[in-house]
Formats: sequence, structure tokens, C-alpha cells
Amino acid sequence: MYLEDCIVGENAEVPDKCEIHGKVIIGHNTILHPEVSIPSGIRVSSVKSSDGFSDDEEEQVTMLEGEYGPCAFNYVEEEEDIESDEENENEYRVSSWGEVYVTEDEGSGSSDDEEDGDGSWGAENELSDEDEMLSVGEEDNEHHDVKNFKREVLESLQRAESEGNIVTDNLVLEINSSKHAWNTTLCEVNQCVLESVLSLNTDFTQPPAKLLASLKANIVKFKQLLVKYSKSKSGQDYYLSSIPELLKRFPPILEIIAKVLHLLYELDVLGEDAILKWSSKLQDTGIKTKIEGFLDWLQEDDDDESDEEESSDDD
Repeated sequence: MYLEDCIVGENAEVPDKCEIHGKVIIGHNTILHPEVSIPSGIRVSSVKSSDGFSDDEEEQVTMLEGEYGPCAFNYVEEEEDIESDEENENEYRVSSWGEVYVTEDEGSGSSDDEEDGDGSWGAENELSDEDEMLSVGEEDNEHHDVKNFKREVLESLQRAESEGNIVTDNLVLEINSSKHAWNTTLCEVNQCVLESVLSLNTDFTQPPAKLLASLKANIVKFKQLLVKYSKSKSGQDYYLSSIPELLKRFPPILEIIAKVLHLLYELDVLGEDAILKWSSKLQDTGIKTKIEGFLDWLQEDDDDESDEEESSDDD
């Protein structure tokens, strides 16, 4: 028996002839069949997942035969809400075999192990021509899972637009399904959604005025989808954090970035506080210069509202 990239809990019984593929979690007190084969990414628990109907179910289930042996059941996670797990989003990547800690290097690029690994990871590393066509300046250090997720998001938007039936709730279901399939974080979801909306059928060789018109049409068309993922404060922060990388992929947007942000602000996709906080920490002087006028306008508008509130309080 050979284990690689697996976690085995206390008191688990793993016979020598078991075939355990990579990225498997074997829970405490689990008992496996002598010659069982467990696919990559599976979580095995000593108790069967509860269906929520019986208080005595956990006590009785250990007497049953599991999929992978006595006291060896395939553990299935409940569906996540799109706004859950936000506090841990910068530290963990959620996958089908649990929450996996991801360092900055691991989150942004593929490792040598992934490229030279066995077939269980090969499908994620084989990029099609579509992956290379996602943007005009896509960086090679983007995680393969994110590339595949972004491709599926773009395909969902294209399909909805071509069918002339843009239903936000349906798109959210498709996007969340892809999120689970490609182990993407909530931050990556927002970044890919914003990039996909802006890049959908967009010709980035157009003059600035025409490019702005194209981006505005896409933003208005998918406004409800963008708002859906920006309801929480973290959602807006995730959108804004993607701006510098977005401009590296699509440099022509830099000339009109202030007007794009203004439009997102007017459509309630981004809030004033989130924009001002993000800009105060922005290191890219090129972007700061382009949005300086917009930030001044936001600040003046905020000051005017404060003065009006003070005047009404005095009255």
C-alpha cells in the first residue's frame, strides 16, 4: 500500500492491499475493506452522513456496511451558500475532500507535482485552445482550476446571451456548480465573474469610446448577476481586488477604468466606502492617476452628504 497526499485519522484500519489514490481523507475509526479502491479526492467517514430525520441515526449507522468497508462511508458535504466561509477565504481553498490550506504560491500557480502527477490530476492540467483565448494577456501563473472555472463561467454567460434568456438565478446555480467542481474560492468566483462579464464578446482593439460602450452594454446586461455577488462587503472587496490583474490582462481598459468604476458605482455593484478603502491601499500609481478625478468626486459627494446631515440635525 502506498499513500501520497492523503490524511489518515486515528484508529483507522487500512489493510495493505487497499488502493488509495491521491488527496483522500480517511476519518477516525474508519475500517476499510481489504482490497478496496478509493478514487482521488474522496472523503471517507466512519459514520454515514445524516439525512437529518433521525436523532438515533448516528448510533445505528456504524452497524451498517459502508461503500468502502465496515464503518467506511463516502462523506458528502452540504451545499455552500455563496456568502459562506468569507472569513477564511484568503487561507483556504474548498475542495471535494475538505478545506485545503493554500499558500500564496500554491493559489496562484501550478506546482511541479501537479504537472508530473498521475491521471487523477492530468485532466486539470491539459488546457485547450479555449483556455489560451480567454483574454488578451492571460498570465501563465494563474491556477489551472481558476482557468477552467473561468472558462465555464464565460460559457454560461455566452449561452444565456445567445439564447436571449438571461436568468440570474440560473446563472448563479451554474456558477456555483462550477465553483465546487474546480475548487475555486469565493474571491476567485467574484474575480472571474467580473472578468467574464467585461470580456464577453468584447473587441479590445476598439477606440476607448467604443470599448466603453461595449463594456457598459455587458455590465448593464448582467447587472443583477454582478449585484448578486456583491451583496456582502467582502463581495465588493473581491471585485475591487481583481482590478489590477484585470488591467494587466486587458490593458486597453486602463484608459477608461474611472468610467467603468463610476458605472459599477451607479448600478450599486460597488459602494462608495468599498471603493475609497480599496483606493487608499492601492499601490499601482498608474491606476491611481487614472481614477484620481473619480475618487475626488466620490469624496466631495461624501462631504456634501455629511454637511447636509449636519444641517438637518441642527434644524
